[in-house]
Order: sequence, then structure tokens, then C-alpha cells
Amino acid sequence: MFLIVVGHVIAVVAAHTVAVERYRSLSAARKGHLPLLVLMIGYTVLSLWIISQPVVR
Repeated sequence: MFLIVVGHVIAVVAAHTVAVERYRSLSAARKGHLPLLVLMIGYTVLSLWIISQPVVR
């Protein structure tokens, strides 16, 4: 589980770095990056929920 969270945090930081380089201001970069941030948080929660479910045969 730890690796899922770390991997997603690295992806968000990398995407933010690219957004800061491409937008004219830090404020615009944050606004442009917000949808991806929300998506990655949802994806992380979903991934952790899926692996927490018991395996049923």
C-alpha cells in the first residue's frame, strides 16, 4: 500500500513541475493542475479500497 501512495505522490509532483514550466504564473499552474490532483487523489483512494477488499472464491 505504501508504494501505491508514494507512486501517486511522485506522479503528482512531476505533473506539477511540468505545469509550472508551461503556465505563465504559479497561480495559473495550480488552477490548471487542480483537476489532475483531484483525479489522482480519487485514484489513490480507489486503489487502496480495492486492495483492502477480501479475496472471495
